[in-house]
Amino acid sequence: MKIEMNTIQSFVKDNKWFISLFTVLIILRLFIFSVYKVEGASMMNTFEHNDIVIGSQITKVDRFDIVVFKVPEKKKNYIKRVIGLPGDTIEYIDSILYVNGEKVDEPYLTDQVTQDLKVDSIPEGYLYCLGDNRKNSVDSRKIGLIPEENLLSEIKIILFPFEKITTF
Repeated sequence: MKIEMNTIQSFVKDNKWFISLFTVLIILRLFIFSVYKVEGASMMNTFEHNDIVIGSQITKVDRFDIVVFKVPEKKKNYIKRVIGLPGDTIEYIDSILYVNGEKVDEPYLTDQVTQDLKVDSIPEGYLYCLGDNRKNSVDSRKIGLIPEENLLSEIKIILFPFEKITTF
């Protein structure tokens, strides 16, 4: 038993930096950051299928942030862009976004095809979220407003593939 204890103590002493780093990474993962794999084409060209992204769990969400939220009925998480905040009126006319009556540019879109729609005053505690690939996205147009309590993270970094590393 004494030999085993000496071996453990020796290992800990020789690898303090590694153990410390590992502990810090575990704490960061549990309380601050989450890693997600993008599935599907709903956020193209911002994200591609199988991209790996990192989200921050402690953040205030603003319009046009990219967020991860859970949809309990579907038993899965979604990655979408916040278009509307509580109190906003959202309108698309001829593929042009209007927020509270003001025209808003969407430079992240490559395809400007969006059906005309109008969302009157988003209630407190809810968000209106859309995929960047509007032709191929299950988003607030289909699943409704997103309760803020269902938010999991705000995407901060594309981590993989390495040639696409980007911060938001």
